[in-house]
Amino acid sequence: MSNVTLTAAVAVLKRKFVNLLEELRERFTEEEIRKYRLLGSLEKKPDLPKFKDIIHKLDTKVAQYALISGSSCDVDRCYDRSPHWGNLVDYIGKPGGFSYDSCGIIDVVYDRKRGRFIVVIGQHRVDIGLLCVSDDVEIPARILLLDDDIDEESQIKIESVRHHIEANNITVQKAHERGLSGLIADVGKNKIYSDFITKHNIGVYGQEHLYPNIEFEKICAAPWTVGRAIDINKNACSFALELLRDYLECHTLEGKAIMAATQYLHYFAAKIEETAKANGMSKDSFVRGVFDYAFNTMGNSSEDWLDGSSMLRGESTIIPVTRLVKLTNQYCKVKKLKLTDGRKGNAKSPKWCSPDESTFVLFMDKLKVHDLFRPLVTQQLSM
Repeated sequence: MSNVTLTAAVAVLKRKFVNLLEELRERFTEEEIRKYRLLGSLEKKPDLPKFKDIIHKLDTKVAQYALISGSSCDVDRCYDRSPHWGNLVDYIGKPGGFSYDSCGIIDVVYDRKRGRFIVVIGQHRVDIGLLCVSDDVEIPARILLLDDDIDEESQIKIESVRHHIEANNITVQKAHERGLSGLIADVGKNKIYSDFITKHNIGVYGQEHLYPNIEFEKICAAPWTVGRAIDINKNACSFALELLRDYLECHTLEGKAIMAATQYLHYFAAKIEETAKANGMSKDSFVRGVFDYAFNTMGNSSEDWLDGSSMLRGESTIIPVTRLVKLTNQYCKVKKLKLTDGRKGNAKSPKWCSPDESTFVLFMDKLKVHDLFRPLVTQQLSM
C-alpha cells in the first residue's frame, strides 16, 4: 500500500429540518388519515401547563415541562433517522390509537427565531399523535431553549449527543442510524471508523449528506465490519478498501467483501510478499495485478465473488477468501510468474497455493472451519 498520508473527509454539520406534519401528509393519503383519526387518543392528556404559559421561563440549561403542539414539531435529519413507517403503524395497531401513557415525555429544543420545536427524542410519538388525534395534538414535552449564543455546528453536536445516548436506550436503532448520530456526537468508535473509511475516498452509508462537496467513489455499508477488519490488521484493511474501491464494479461495499479482502491480505501476507519478491515486484503491484485480473480481465462481479458465501456456518468469508486464492493461482499461471520454489506457474508446475499447503490449512484453522466443511472449501480451490 502507498505510504502517502491519507486525510479523512471533514463532515459538514448543517441543519436539515423536516416538518413532521408535512412529512406525514406526504406519506399518508387524506383517506388514510381520516381512518386513523377515528382512533383518537386512549387516555386524557396529562395535567401539564400549556407551552404559552411557560414560554417566559425557557432556559438553555434548565428544562421546562409542558404540552406542545405536534404541528409545530420538526426533526433535524442531519443526525436523526427517517421514520420507520411500518413500525409506526404497528405501534398504532397494538393499543388501537394514540396512548398518552405510552407516549410519556418527549425531548425537544425550542427554536425561538423560527417558532418551532426540534424533536430530539420522540419523533415517532409525535407522528402517531398527529395521525390519530389531530394536526394540533398536544404532546407532553421536556423543553430546552436553543442556545443562540453558540454556532450551529455546536448546537447540532449537543442535540446529537442526547439523541444518540437516549434514543438507543429507548428504541433499537439500525446500525447506520447509530453510526450517524454517533459520528456527530463522537461517541465510541463511530468517528474513528468513519474517518478511517473516508480517508480512502469511500463514504459511509447514511452519512453522505455530511459531505456535500465530495463525490465518493464507493459507499461503505458496514463501518462496524471495518472496525473488525482493523482489529485483524489495520494496514491490510486499509489496502483492502483501496482494492475494493478501485476494482469492484459495485458502488456499495458490503462488510463481507471488506473482511474477505482483509483476511486474504493478512493470512497470505508472507506468501504474497515472497512471490512478489521472486518476480521483482512490490507486494502492492502483485496484489493489484491479481485484483485487476480477477475483476477486469476475467470480468468477475462482486456478486460472483461473494456468491454462496453463507453456505458455511460461522465465518461467511471463507468462500470469498478461497476464491481470491484460486484467482491468484490463475493469475500466476497466466502471467507465468515465478513461484516461491523458483518454478514458473504453468500447467505442469504446482499452484501458487494448494489446498493442503500449510498456509491454507492455517487459514482454515484461524477461521475455525469445521472438519466436516473443509472438503467443501478445498473443493472451491481445486475446481
